Amino acid sequence: MLQVREEMVSSDSDEDEEFIRSLRKRREARAARREAARAKSRKEEKRKKKVVVESSSSEEMVLKKKKKKKAAPSSSSGSSEEEKIRQRDSKRRRMEMESSSEEEEIDNWTKLAPLWPVEQRPKLLQCRATVNSHSMKELMKMEKMYRNQEKKMGKADRLFAKDPVLPVVKVKSGKDDRRKELHESTFFRMPTVDPEEYWGQMPTSREPIYRHIPLKHCGAENAVNELVVVRMHDRGTPVSLKMFHGKNYVKRPNAEAMSLDGGWEAPLKMRFIQEALANHAVVSRSLWPLDYTPEVIQRVLIRNNWGGVGETDAVKAGLITDFFDDLMTENADRSTRGKEPADHRRGKELWADVCERHGVSGTSGVPSRPAAAKGGDGNSGNGGGKQRQQQGRQWENRGGNGGGGAGGGRQWDGRFQQNGAQGRTAAKVGSIFVCHRFNEPQGCGRPKQGQGCRGWNGQVFAHNCNATKQNGEYCLEVHAKKDHN
Repeated sequence: MLQVREEMVSSDSDEDEEFIRSLRKRREARAARREAARAKSRKEEKRKKKVVVESSSSEEMVLKKKKKKKAAPSSSSGSSEEEKIRQRDSKRRRMEMESSSEEEEIDNWTKLAPLWPVEQRPKLLQCRATVNSHSMKELMKMEKMYRNQEKKMGKADRLFAKDPVLPVVKVKSGKDDRRKELHESTFFRMPTVDPEEYWGQMPTSREPIYRHIPLKHCGAENAVNELVVVRMHDRGTPVSLKMFHGKNYVKRPNAEAMSLDGGWEAPLKMRFIQEALANHAVVSRSLWPLDYTPEVIQRVLIRNNWGGVGETDAVKAGLITDFFDDLMTENADRSTRGKEPADHRRGKELWADVCERHGVSGTSGVPSRPAAAKGGDGNSGNGGGKQRQQQGRQWENRGGNGGGGAGGGRQWDGRFQQNGAQGRTAAKVGSIFVCHRFNEPQGCGRPKQGQGCRGWNGQVFAHNCNATKQNGEYCLEVHAKKDHN
């Protein structure tokens, strides 16, 4: 028994030694292969360098032969030419050596970044080593599976998501004269935080003063007085809307006229008001691109129907001018205290104050007149009336026939409707109301729409005659009421 055991032990030890020897042979073979590959790569690099040097030396020999054939007129000019050729050849050789050097290997992490951003991956794949341990085929398959899973869970269609953290950009030193040399920081994106976070760093004025800022690309050339541009360089000095009126461009007012009220012609029509607001926005963006005041003005005016519905241009001009001047005065005061301009909420409050001073409603600019008393005394000729609101407008309809107390009135939507005892409806062509303005002496000035016109709210009206015939029916022919026989 003892002899059998000894034989078994000896056989096991022989097998172990044999296995260890085989492992050693494999390792040695692997190391030899690696060493051969390195030697081959080194030999290949040397061969490339030798080829580059030989090609450059052969080119130099050709150039030298050509130079020998051509006799140089003077030794100084020939030496300078040779020096230039030598420098050019050495530069070319350096570039070829750099291009022939081994390129940096691009790993899967770099390849995957534009296809699947890091912040959108699961946490497991936000590690560089983990990503590089998988092939691109496996990574793209994971990306597809992850997207499908998000769709099933409803995350792919959600409206709100967390923004990625913007990288910190190192700004290079350089020059900037705002004309020919522009620094790269000029084209950075706007700040992504609230203005109160950075407005303390904003200067109050620009130095030196530059009068001829480019405005032609915005269509505002010859529209803003140079003195107004000078005034806009200082945010602590308030401006008035009339200063941006195009008719004030050629004026050269005196020192007294440079005040808010003197020497400037005020815009009295809405198209002049809108042009003045556009001129202010262009100059403000050129000098103070971070100032959001023009956007606040635009939002408040759009919300309040540009001064109200149904008001004259003079009333609207007064409302908008006072609102603009109040806002500019408040912003000038805030800038001297290092605070940001008034925001949209404060703009709405200022608009409400202006509307209250002018005696109109604070939300839509509609005249806040008291309601008329119902009924009337028919014998005295004073008919009854009532205040109605239709299509977003309020109008007070008054009328009387002097005998029966039956009132009449017009609705300012292009239709004419009698409110008398008969209760007759407005003229229609099919289901389309007839335009009342078309049948008035001055004619209709609304935008054309087919054979009729289009109202402010998009409603279409027909251009037909609304005269009453002898049988009591409307004419409805394609002509105005003044041409009715």
